[in-house]
Amino acid sequence: MKQVVLIDDNPLILASLEKTIDWALLDCRVAGVFPHAEEGRSYCLKNPVDLVITDIKMPEITGLEILEELRRKKPQTKGIVITGFNEFEYARSALRIGVIDLILKPIDNEELAEAVKRTFGIAEEEAAAEEQREKAENHFSKIEIEKQKNCSVRRALAYMKENSDKKLSLGELADYVGLSAAHLSRLLKKETGKNFVDINNEFKIEKSLELLKEGKYKIYEISNIVGIDNYAYFYQLFKKITGKSPKEYQNS
Repeated sequence: MKQVVLIDDNPLILASLEKTIDWALLDCRVAGVFPHAEEGRSYCLKNPVDLVITDIKMPEITGLEILEELRRKKPQTKGIVITGFNEFEYARSALRIGVIDLILKPIDNEELAEAVKRTFGIAEEEAAAEEQREKAENHFSKIEIEKQKNCSVRRALAYMKENSDKKLSLGELADYVGLSAAHLSRLLKKETGKNFVDINNEFKIEKSLELLKEGKYKIYEISNIVGIDNYAYFYQLFKKITGKSPKEYQNS
């Protein structure tokens, strides 16, 4: 079994991680649970540990500092970090030191379990994830602007796509096409099967994919270009829509 260590200064989060996830099903054993970062760091340096799941911001030492030290001294140890929405610099630093996954608070157990599976490269999950990624990469083709029957919807979608780098509101879009926000919202849902927020996010990620292919920008720069200032949110949104993290897509 893989040895997993949990480090977080919030006892409730630690208890939830330890007790509500079926670690045995993941072929894992929780070897240590540490509310004090220094104790967790010391344990990981002295004992065989396969995976460290840690909060980023803690009073004594950050989770990234722990993982960076482990990368130097015990490179076989993998890391998953738990982050808040407003921890952009920490999230960006996490990618630099090779963190496998970022998990946003509040923690979704299913999402964390999938991250653990990805970390250890479970074959069945790899195959399923690849299939999901292939489906997700064709996701954008579902909204074909020119094929929408309603002219207001076509105008709205075209405007959203052209302005995917801006923070566009439903009210602003409704003013542009000359409809009320409520009416436009109903039309978008009826014609595309998706709501305004989901469509807008897809256009932003579609633009992000184009920018990644160009190879001119760093990932956090692309996040800013498409109007998403919070990098941790951009990371999660990108992975949700495409099936890959931005880094995985960049390296594929």
